[in-house]
Amino acid sequence: MAGLFQVFFWITQDNVVTIKDSSANKIESLSYSPYEGYEKKLLSKEQISNDVNLLQNFTTKIRTYATKEAYEILEASKDSSMPIDLGLWIGTDYQENYLEIQRAIQILEKYPSRIENVIVGNEVLLRADINEEELFAYIDFMRTFTKKPITVAETWDVWERVPALAKHVDFLTIHILPYWEKIPISRYNEFLLEKYSIVEKIHPNRKIVIGETGWPSHGYNNNKAVPNIKNQAQAIRGFVDLANEKKWHYNIIEALDQPWKGYDEGNVGQYWGIFDTNRNLKFQLIGQVELNQYWLYQMLAAIIIGALLTIFGLRNQKINISHAFAYAIAAQGMAFGIVMAAIYPFVNYMNFGMWI
Repeated sequence: MAGLFQVFFWITQDNVVTIKDSSANKIESLSYSPYEGYEKKLLSKEQISNDVNLLQNFTTKIRTYATKEAYEILEASKDSSMPIDLGLWIGTDYQENYLEIQRAIQILEKYPSRIENVIVGNEVLLRADINEEELFAYIDFMRTFTKKPITVAETWDVWERVPALAKHVDFLTIHILPYWEKIPISRYNEFLLEKYSIVEKIHPNRKIVIGETGWPSHGYNNNKAVPNIKNQAQAIRGFVDLANEKKWHYNIIEALDQPWKGYDEGNVGQYWGIFDTNRNLKFQLIGQVELNQYWLYQMLAAIIIGALLTIFGLRNQKINISHAFAYAIAAQGMAFGIVMAAIYPFVNYMNFGMWI
């Protein structure tokens, strides 16, 4: 009887949900970083090549954030025609900024047909790594070396706060991330429309690209912004349709989960990928979304453990049915906790210390 309570709990959970299908076949662009693990280890050329071959089934372009990683991607995928948006990482280290520009020039010379746009800096003014005039100078300096369209990626509010930035770019790349602004999933597209319109009014008749938007599949709640696979699928499916309807250009963050981001962004920063680290797709753009493919095994394990706890706990005990039933219910609850604790390290990105 106690085991039936366990069964009832599991079968009443939303293990498979129906979310409105997207009309799109592919995502326009995905952020891709060729790293793995908590130590941000660079993937091998073979792994990067496999990733590019995998991603070209789901997107038409990838976005990079630094020239070193872009070079590795291009070198490893010479047989691919997948274009990339070449990102330069601009920060507080002026010497490294100079090297980024030198590497970008070399990449543009070696792979001119693969580079679609050049992004000089990612949220530089948001982090306040350098001042506005310095960023303007980097953008203008880079323009002397290429005829490719040049932009800079900043959150939507920076384009509102620093309108002069638009004078130095060929188009605006704006980041709109409702999760980080504590927006519930029900208002995802509404929030996108609102912030896009603000930038559009300040910079009329300018091309605007949404350089980052997306939703995490796991992690902590950011006020009313709840990360899970269901909300991630709803956010991306709904946004892709909105972008197609509005004829927006966009990039989704991101292709693959990145465990190393946990050090800077907490345990939510690791789960923005549409693929997990094992290259398993979390959801399709159409069809039902499976939230927990292992729920049946977890249920059976919990029932068995609960039954064993009950048998060993009550054997040779002379108690009435009420006490026995109460004990069995408690045993099933403990069994549920044991199963969830046991699987936690396997469904979360945790290093050994975190696991302990």
